[in-house]
This record gives sequence, C-alpha cells and structure tokens, in this order.
Amino acid sequence: MGVLQGGGWMSKRGGGGQCRCRCRCRSRGSVTARAETSGRGSGGEKTRKVVVLGGAGRVGSATAAAILRERENDANLAGTRVVLAGRRPREEAFASLPPELTGRVSYERCDIGDPASLDRLLAAQGGEDCALVIHAAGPFQQTESCPVLEAAIRNKTGGYIDVCDDAEHTRRAKADLGARARDRGVPAVVSCGVYPGLSNVMASFMCEEGTPFPESKPKKVRFSYFTAGSGGVGATILATSILLLGERATQFVEGERRDVETYSERNVVEFGQKLGKREVFNLNLPEVFTAHEVLGVPNVSAYFGTSPGVWNFMMGLMASFLPESLLTSRAFANGLAQLLMPLVVAVDNLVGKTTAMRIDVKYDNDKTSSSLFVHPDTAYTAGTSTAAFAAAVLSGTVPPGVHYPEERCVVQDYESFFKLSSSKAQAFLVAQAPWRLEQVGVRIGMGMYL
Repeated sequence: MGVLQGGGWMSKRGGGGQCRCRCRCRSRGSVTARAETSGRGSGGEKTRKVVVLGGAGRVGSATAAAILRERENDANLAGTRVVLAGRRPREEAFASLPPELTGRVSYERCDIGDPASLDRLLAAQGGEDCALVIHAAGPFQQTESCPVLEAAIRNKTGGYIDVCDDAEHTRRAKADLGARARDRGVPAVVSCGVYPGLSNVMASFMCEEGTPFPESKPKKVRFSYFTAGSGGVGATILATSILLLGERATQFVEGERRDVETYSERNVVEFGQKLGKREVFNLNLPEVFTAHEVLGVPNVSAYFGTSPGVWNFMMGLMASFLPESLLTSRAFANGLAQLLMPLVVAVDNLVGKTTAMRIDVKYDNDKTSSSLFVHPDTAYTAGTSTAAFAAAVLSGTVPPGVHYPEERCVVQDYESFFKLSSSKAQAFLVAQAPWRLEQVGVRIGMGMYL
C-alpha cells in the first residue's frame, strides 16, 4: 500500500521482485544485456537513440520533455538522445513544441503509413542502434495493422512502447506480433500512458503485490476516469473519443464477456477533495480485457466522464443517434475534431485540464481497496507516465515479446515507476480503504463527521 507524501511515492510493501506473470519471461540475466547496446556521442560517452513518433503532438512532446527532465535523475534514462518524428516539416513541427525542447532534440520526417519511411528512421545509422521507439501518433482506433510495431520488430530495435487506447489494436499487437517480437529479441509494451497505462499498473499492484488482503483473491475491478474538457491534449483526444463512441463497450461479468451500448451506463464517482463527485459512463477501453486476461479478475469494467456536463450529454447523443458508419470513420472523427477545436479550447480555458483516475478492487472476502490519482495537467502526466514505461524498457529487464502493462515483467520496481509517473500529482493514493478517498466531512465532535 502506498500514498504520495511530500511529492514522492512512499510504499509500505516495497517494489521489485521476480516476474510472476504468465508471459513466458526469460531470466533477468538474458535481457539485462540489452541495456548495454548503444552508440557514442561526440565526447565518447554512450548514447541511446530514443525515437518519439508523433513527437510534435501534445503527448509525444510531453513524453520527450519528461525523458529530458529525468535523464539526469534516472539511470535507465541516462544517455538518451531524443529524436522526434512526424509527418510535418521540421519548422512546422518545432513551432508547436515548448521552447525548452527545440534546442535539445532532433527531428526527422516520417510517415507511419510508409514502411520504407519507418525503416529509414529505425534502422541502425552510423553504428547507433535505435534503443527504443515510442509510438504516440494516434488515434489508434479503426486501424487494420500495427505498422510501427512491425517496423520495430523488422529493424530489431532495442524496445517499443505505445500509448494505444484502442482495445482491438492492443489485442492485435500481442496476438499477431507477440511471437515475432520474441523471436527477434524485441521487448514491446502496448497501451503505456495514463489510462490505459499507469491505471493498469495500479490495478496490478492492488491485485497482487500491494493487496491489503493477501489471503483473498480479487473478484471485481472497476476503472473510473475523468478529464476536464479535452485535458489540453488537443484534437487527437477528440478524434479518439468520437471513434470510441462507435464501439460497443466490453465488460466482463462473472468471467463472461458482455458488450453493451457505449455511454449507456451512468455512474457517479467520488474523486476526492479536489474534484468531488463526477458522472462517468461506460466506454470500450483495453484495460478491461487486459486486466481480465492477465490478472484473472472475473468482473471488470471501465467508465469515463468529462466536464462541463454538456459534453457528456452530447457524447451520449452522438453514441445514440449518429450512424455507426460515421462514428467508425477516421476521416469523420478527425474532421469533426478539427471543427470543434476552437470551441473546445475556449471551454478548456474555463474548466482547466485536470485528469483523474479511481480504481476500485473488490476481493472475495467482500472488502474493497481503492486508489486515486489526480493531476492538474493531462498532457504533462501522460508524458511522465509514458516516460516511466520507457525507463522500464530501457532498463533491459523487460523480456522480448509483446506485453500488457499489468504483466509483472513490465514494472519490476513499483517505487521508481510510481515516483516518476506521479510527478506533480495533486493526489496519489494506492490500495487504500475507500473512505480515505472521500471528501473530508465537517467534524461535529467525538469523532463524528457530517
């Protein structure tokens, strides 16, 4: 169990330990050697090339910024040379980056739909291999293949992670490419962001190493998410949200899969003192099936909500009345997102860009453990969470193959992972009694509260 104290993660159980997942991991010795491969900088120091695809976007640039901030403090990120990549010309891409980034990264044009373009970017150059490719060029919905992961495997990069939030894309990556990645010696982790990503690891910790009830098994996991407006993340998250409305929401009930109409189930969830109670709605997210598959939990569901409330109302209307052919069209989603952006930016200026997660785990002793994460800047925390996964892969301890975030071979040091991913969080409590997450009531005396 742990809480955020004085800006840092404090664990009562400690992290680390041997891998206990079902992912056919190799021994630590066989994978740690991967961390030694590198090029050399102009001064003779070792460097490791880290490519961020979608690097000029909000999440990609936030990830690059987090790696640059932390490479002096995190040994796993030390010596990294960050290369941003995308379709836009260099000048246009750099114009959208924070000023502090432009002088510390390089940029290369790349089209993820062009295998030759990806090969040029990821192939070894001048004796320098690509140590890690981070795929942040969404949206991932309504795609038929995993071209960046395929290119990473083809070029035998040191590792691969992405920020995929689409259930089908996540499932396809492991089912279709897991064996190939294992054979080629490429460690890959999919769905590495805030949610999914950090939320999956929190759930895994609550179900396994950090459980407050070691003698009991988890029987239900519920993920509840909230983001104010667009979270300041930009048009991509809008397009993603529209595309998700075209998918039925998968849930697991007593081990059986159930697909229900998206945005049709409303819950009111307490997100603590900072946010209070917020409405959330069922959505099709990959952590539902990955938690069921990896953690063996028979009941899993995920819910999402935003503010102002009119956005939830509009999303419900779209899910109910727009034809599926529109909601599953990437062209329609991207076009509508661009059309709405001026209004969304105006609303974001009013409601802020806070994001929050609450994860509730019920055990077979009928007791419940809860976790809460609240951050004032969605893009910032998406970057730090993705950087935390990057550090895990760059450590050399993740075995070859395609893995989900819950798998124990991915995060083997919870303390370091949570410390980085919770940077500047307003609240971060893991595996606590549910009442500890509630708003503080008014004390009326003798230990009683209203």
